[in-house]
Amino acid sequence: MNDWILFNAVEQGVHTITLNRPEQRNALTRPMMQLIADALHSADADPAVRAILLNANGRAFCAGADLDGLAGEPLTKENDPGHQLLLSAATLRKPLVIALQGAAVGIGATMTLNADLIYAAPQASLRTAFIDLGLPPEGGASFLLPERMGRQAAGRLLLLGETLSAAEALTHGLITQIVPAEELQQTALQAARTLAAKPPHALAITRRQMARAGLVEAMEHEQDIFRRAMHDVEFKEAIAALRKKFGLL
Repeated sequence: MNDWILFNAVEQGVHTITLNRPEQRNALTRPMMQLIADALHSADADPAVRAILLNANGRAFCAGADLDGLAGEPLTKENDPGHQLLLSAATLRKPLVIALQGAAVGIGATMTLNADLIYAAPQASLRTAFIDLGLPPEGGASFLLPERMGRQAAGRLLLLGETLSAAEALTHGLITQIVPAEELQQTALQAARTLAAKPPHALAITRRQMARAGLVEAMEHEQDIFRRAMHDVEFKEAIAALRKKFGLL
């Protein structure tokens, strides 16, 4: 399982974290979520790290939470690694760059909401998918998406559960730039290196000033509702249907 998340040595001030579970479309187990949350926290505290790059191997960036993880032990405020991961991304002092080479679903999509720069291949996409699981959004999605996209456009993601193409995400300001797939990793890495060369204190202040006021409080409130919804019949029925679909019953 340790090979499912790769951590590159810090080079030119950039610490790279790579999702490496391509056969499962980089779906995140709870231990994987905790590893990423801890890695973000450690990178933020490491003076050698000046910027963080998050990328993934395989066709998908992240298919969301692993099904077994979703259906596992009930989440609590003290044991909720997915929420810790998203909070870590939201509260970083150092800039976070994401290379989005494919589909980002569920927590894969909400991970992107607090990145500073997101470079995407043309085939990349975003889908929140929570509504189809009988769940409300997480990661500040209900707080940030209507503000960024407008309520009507955000309804496509949050209410209809539609998939947003890279071109649509760019139009709505959810990604920075679309680049050819073969140039994606180098473009994102170069952006991270450019950030790493800038004055770190000024970067940290600017990132904090750009953050939406009240975001952490909104995320905590959102997650309280999310955890309660995992006890509801709609969620249990949705998980049972998925297990049947994939022959896991």
